Amino acid sequence: MKDIKIRFLNASDTDQMKEISELFKDDMLSMGADSKHGFELLNSPTVKTIVAESGDKIVGAVSFYDGFSVDAGKIYNLPFLIIRPEYRGSRIILSLFNELKEIAAKDNVKSFVFSVYGKNEGAKKLYERIGATYMADVNEHFMFLDL
Repeated sequence: MKDIKIRFLNASDTDQMKEISELFKDDMLSMGADSKHGFELLNSPTVKTIVAESGDKIVGAVSFYDGFSVDAGKIYNLPFLIIRPEYRGSRIILSLFNELKEIAAKDNVKSFVFSVYGKNEGAKKLYERIGATYMADVNEHFMFLDL
């Protein structure tokens, strides 16, 4: 993709990120997921976001925050990943992941953890294509407790 710039989200991106977060919520709701978080996630002081920009338009974003795993050590959790529909299939996501890998290497991060909603076949295929594997097996389960 030509003229794509990857950079960190900044305060001047607020309007575009509100729009992007609505696209994310719409995507999740269309798959039957209960998307509780959108723009407020991007404003959390613990969440960092990198964006893909073409000209002055944000065309994609991935958010991450620090975590720790007994097995992997320091990890990044990736709760938010979106590419504008008209840019999907353009490999922008690979540019975002490549930048995120560089950031992670400097931060001594050993793994990424993705949340994938069951009906999000596109995300599953993407993550498998970049080498992600499933966490659960017969001896381990990924569980939540809402408070």
